[in-house]
Amino acid sequence: MNKGQELVEAQTTELQVFDEFEARIVELEKHIKDKSYDLATEAGIDECEADKNLLRKVEIGIEKKRKSKGASLLQATKDLNASAKVWHARVHGMWEVLDKPLQVMRQIALNAEIDAREKEQAELKAIEEKREANLKAREAIMAAKEAEQAIKDNAAQAERDAAKHKEELEAAALLAAEQATRNAELKAKYDADVKAKEIADKYAAQQAEQDAIDEADRKRQANGEHRKEFNNLALDAIVAVTGDPASSLRLVKAIIKGQIPNVTMLY
Repeated sequence: MNKGQELVEAQTTELQVFDEFEARIVELEKHIKDKSYDLATEAGIDECEADKNLLRKVEIGIEKKRKSKGASLLQATKDLNASAKVWHARVHGMWEVLDKPLQVMRQIALNAEIDAREKEQAELKAIEEKREANLKAREAIMAAKEAEQAIKDNAAQAERDAAKHKEELEAAALLAAEQATRNAELKAKYDADVKAKEIADKYAAQQAEQDAIDEADRKRQANGEHRKEFNNLALDAIVAVTGDPASSLRLVKAIIKGQIPNVTMLY
């Protein structure tokens, strides 16, 4: 046997326990092959049920065999596991004897690797901190220079802003003077327009008032003419009935004045 080679037990198929049913199954396969049943008749139904029972008996036999063999295999498996546990314990005991010093050596190597890695990380950290310190120092110098330049730029900008502001103030003063002149001119024109409008509005109001008076006079005159016409028509009608113009006139005047109850002149 070569080094490291293990003996392996030849495998066996447990399905051989069912070989005793082979002949009966073959016999039944031949029995029902191409067989037909006249299920429209009682005899055909009975024949079909009988063949089913034959097949069922074989199924029951196979199931009983399976349960019987399964119980024995289960016990065998339990025995096998218990035996393997004993043998495994014997071998593992020797394995642990060899593995313990190896674990110590592996731990020593691991500790050394961890120490080396921590030392390397510490060195890298120190280098990074130094680099950051140098960078901050350079940034501080640059910031100081930028601040100094910013002060100079701000002073120059302040001078430019002051000069520009002076020019803007002068321009604003000139613009304000021009605007004041325009405002005065516009106010004078506005006052003149307001005065003219007041005169026009007063004239329009007087004219409207006179037109209203004239219209009222016209309506009174028209109404008087209308009433006079209807009064004459009424007088002529009464004279035609009474034949007495004087009495008819007095009667019309009495109706107009409302001196006769329940009698009015409809214009």
